[in-house]
Amino acid sequence: MSAVAGTAPVAMDPGRRSNFWRRVRAWLTILFVLGLVGGASAGIYRYRQSLNVITYPVAPARQGDFLVIIRCRGDLKAERSVEIYAPRMPDLRIAWLAPAGEAVKQGSPIIRFDSSTAQQQLQQKEAVLRQSQATLDQALAQARITAEQDKSELADAGFTVERARLEVSKQETVSRLQGESAAVDLKIAEQKRKVQEATVALHATADKSKIASLTRLRDQAAADVDLTKTRISQMELKSPIDGILVFASNYSQGWMNAKPFKVGDNVFAGM
Repeated sequence: MSAVAGTAPVAMDPGRRSNFWRRVRAWLTILFVLGLVGGASAGIYRYRQSLNVITYPVAPARQGDFLVIIRCRGDLKAERSVEIYAPRMPDLRIAWLAPAGEAVKQGSPIIRFDSSTAQQQLQQKEAVLRQSQATLDQALAQARITAEQDKSELADAGFTVERARLEVSKQETVSRLQGESAAVDLKIAEQKRKVQEATVALHATADKSKIASLTRLRDQAAADVDLTKTRISQMELKSPIDGILVFASNYSQGWMNAKPFKVGDNVFAGM
């Protein structure tokens, strides 16, 4: 039989075992403290990092007008203003008025005055103009007729003179009495021709004066029509620039009773 040699376990004495466990507990305590310190450091670091981040308040937003009322004192002056005056014509009465404080564009109407009276005057003046033109045309036609008649009568007078002169040239071949009669007829014919020439000149001067007078009346009537049309065109005032419409107060009833202008108010020329 053979024998097998082995190693028997060595028993640890109580003193060494106690030291071993103390060292283990010390290392565990150290590791625990290190873990606490690390965790605290990490927490402090994260806390400081969170303090450095700026958080803005948020709220739902929608598109629209944002109105803010600011109460203040002082004078508000326009950077540029243009005054608008009433046309220089009588009997102006407001028929339409754009709302005060309204934004207007350049060229848009802002005031219309009552033009009914001016329209009636225009119709009357146009009737006068037509009558004046018809009278002038009639006078021109009559002057042409008179001139033709005078020309014909003057030609007849000239023929009579020539015929009488021809009879006088026959004095040598006719009796003395006939010759003297022919001479008298020649003088009468020449006198009639002179009268006819004077009549022609008189008719021409009279017709020229009459036509000139009627022409002046026609031109005056045409000028009245043009003036009335110009006034009617000025019955509507338009904005000269883009801006806000502001009306002056109506002081026609006195300073104490001043009120804004309205439809139906009378306006003086040049206001």
